[in-house]
Amino acid sequence: LLPDLLPLDLSRRLVRKNSRLTVDEAYAFPQSEPLGEGAFGVVVRAVHRRTGIERAVKRIDKTAHPDSEMLTREVEALRLMDHP
Repeated sequence: LLPDLLPLDLSRRLVRKNSRLTVDEAYAFPQSEPLGEGAFGVVVRAVHRRTGIERAVKRIDKTAHPDSEMLTREVEALRLMDHP
């Protein structure tokens, strides 16, 4: 099966959520243009190096957001979504 044709529950099990790898170690970022931008960061296309599964990864510049409470809420919201 190709990664983009995997059932959602199977693709979720193929990517560990508690990996010790950094995002750059776990994913390749083949496209240089962002998929979207928001107040907290940029969303880019990523491909998991081990499985080949494509993901949208939100990169957040923590130094650009001095309000740690708002940053914490953003990270907590992202944790509820399906992403590693």
